[in-house]
Amino acid sequence: MLNFFRRTASSVFAWIILGVLALVFGLSFGPASDNLSLGTGSYVKVHGESLGDEEFRFQANLIERVVQIPKDARFQQMLGLKEEILDAAVEREVLYDAGRDLGLQATDADAEELVLAGQFIVLGETLDWLGNLAFNYDIFKKSFLAGLQISEPNYLDLQRRELLARTVRDLIAASVVVSEGELRAAYDDDANRLSLRYARYEALPFGDLVDPTPAEIEAFRAANLEDLRKQFTSQGSRFAKLPKQARVFLLEVRKPEPAEDGDAAAAAERDKAAQTTIQGARKRIEGGEDFRKVAREISQHESSVRGGELGWVAQSSGSGVDAAVDTQLATLEVGKVSDVIDGSKALYLVLVRERREGDIDEAGALPELAEEGVRRSKGRELARAAAEEDLAAIAAGAALTDVFAGGSALGGDAGIEQAGTDARRKVRLDETGSFAKGTPAPGLGQAPEILAAAWAATPDQSLLDQVFTVGDDLVLVGVVEKTEANDAGFAEARGELYRAAIARKAELITAAWTKRRCIEAKAKGEISANEGRVARLMTYETKLDAEAKEIIRPYEICDRVGDRGGKLRMGFGGGPGGE
Repeated sequence: MLNFFRRTASSVFAWIILGVLALVFGLSFGPASDNLSLGTGSYVKVHGESLGDEEFRFQANLIERVVQIPKDARFQQMLGLKEEILDAAVEREVLYDAGRDLGLQATDADAEELVLAGQFIVLGETLDWLGNLAFNYDIFKKSFLAGLQISEPNYLDLQRRELLARTVRDLIAASVVVSEGELRAAYDDDANRLSLRYARYEALPFGDLVDPTPAEIEAFRAANLEDLRKQFTSQGSRFAKLPKQARVFLLEVRKPEPAEDGDAAAAAERDKAAQTTIQGARKRIEGGEDFRKVAREISQHESSVRGGELGWVAQSSGSGVDAAVDTQLATLEVGKVSDVIDGSKALYLVLVRERREGDIDEAGALPELAEEGVRRSKGRELARAAAEEDLAAIAAGAALTDVFAGGSALGGDAGIEQAGTDARRKVRLDETGSFAKGTPAPGLGQAPEILAAAWAATPDQSLLDQVFTVGDDLVLVGVVEKTEANDAGFAEARGELYRAAIARKAELITAAWTKRRCIEAKAKGEISANEGRVARLMTYETKLDAEAKEIIRPYEICDRVGDRGGKLRMGFGGGPGGE
């Protein structure tokens, strides 16, 4: 055989190139980790064949040549790298035994032809490591086999066994039948697709624009008493053992940036303007205007859209706005607006509406829950009104870019989150991207009413003439693109669909059949493991804590048989010979 291989050698120049590539590859990957070698002996016996150190090391090295596997031990443990390697070898032997039962064989000559073709089989995949170069025996033995840390006879024997296992897989695939109905269903699933544009009017942001009055809160409480009591029961921890808290409202006027030109007079004028603005705001509030109304008009803080409300602020943690604000919070009289607070970057007015601490009983919690209910209810009303107004504008001829903000459908990301108070209702217009019929619409979910209307519509309208409800939100929708299955399309796609369906079905059948044979053989004692050696092999050098270790299921022989290396095969194509 050695002379035979030598006679097939190609030019010296070609093999100098291959030798350099082999050297570079060896330096890149190196030999397998030391912890893969645990001395002599067998880990598993499968139908009389022992799988030990040399084969495990060889299989690991071969996998490293085609799959880029991070060296991180924790990642390898979560992936189950060693488990995959060992069970892939077990799977090969199970299929090899099945092939012999069927009267099939793979000879040494078959293995030699595989080698001569520059191919090898790993995890059930046949890969080409030579490319367009001709085979050279010296490089094969001194570089390829040496890098895999395996002798030539053992390598040829393992590849012979892989060949018979591959034959069994091919035999199963050749017997698979896919009906015309299955093909048509697969085509229909992929061909019937929608792409929608949509604007979502969320009730919660619109509810931020609502300032419930005491009368509205009380009316809602009385009308929804039982439901509010259920909310209180389910949210009990929200009102229990509270630290000292204040319900805070804030108005911010930013200080002008220092003048770059050093014009002290201009800087003083800007400072005066900021003082005038905030003093004027304080005067209006003391004169009887609602703090929230003034904050919406003047405040430059992000809370302005909510009328300046920061919500319940714990005295121990502070507001997160400015240290000067937090200093004042502890002493402010409830219901009275503060003096102007001079912060590091802004001037502030602060109002504390309520204070609380400890356990809040039902009577104290129901008004808060009722206020939230009023905001949700009125927020939905405002959201619907906004949606109807925008739909009418589009119907009257307005451009989408004039009505909506940002979003993928308009080629930008700026939306209401970055807009000022006046633009709060300028809602984002986004696109779902293409999705198959019968699947949820990205960004919208199941939405059966929307999907039914969209499939019945044509893509010649900017928006469908309807406001849809999705949960608490209102939605406007337009059809960007729609493709539907047809006979001509099916005829064109049928060949590729058939090949894919056969491959998918054959893999599922082979996996189930192989796993069952493995489990049955183990039950009969035809597959046995050296439990101690396997346990030591499957120990990874990681820093996983006790809880994380419990998540990883203990390994059992046959657990991963049928998967042909599972997730490892997803990495094919990243290394030499990948397809």
